[in-house]
Amino acid sequence: MSTVTPTTLPLASCSFEVPGPPVPKGRARAYRTKSGKMGHFTPAKTKRYETTVRIAGMGAQAKSRGGIFGVHCGWPLHARYRVTCRAFFGDRRARDLDNVLKSLCDGLNGVMWRDDAQIDAKAITRHHDKERPRLEVEIEAYPSKDDGKRDKPVLPPRAKKRWEGILR
Repeated sequence: MSTVTPTTLPLASCSFEVPGPPVPKGRARAYRTKSGKMGHFTPAKTKRYETTVRIAGMGAQAKSRGGIFGVHCGWPLHARYRVTCRAFFGDRRARDLDNVLKSLCDGLNGVMWRDDAQIDAKAITRHHDKERPRLEVEIEAYPSKDDGKRDKPVLPPRAKKRWEGILR
């Protein structure tokens, strides 16, 4: 596994903004079914925010690489990453910044990287902007030892059928 060092030049970089107040990752809830089995679900607010993050990331990726929104456009998925965020909240309530970063990283799985375990460096800072709460994101991709692999598109199941003929 290669690590991101200050002297390594990035393969690619991308920056974008997630509109709306940053939402910390909610704790997964457990429940018991009538048959006695355990089930788990992610809170709806967390799912909605991760979807917003995913859409913002896909738009920024396509814009930075000259591709079409929602279609793999040459962004290196087999790399190591450095993520820098600035969270602008609309009020001064205390929030766990680690969980805001977790929402971001989980929302970008399959879009900017295959899995958030590929991130070598993360940083987040808290700011206050009552008029326009948001999350500003900067991502840099660095070479990895398995960087020579051909990246395959990661699409949702419905989109796979639609784009199947185009992506071959």
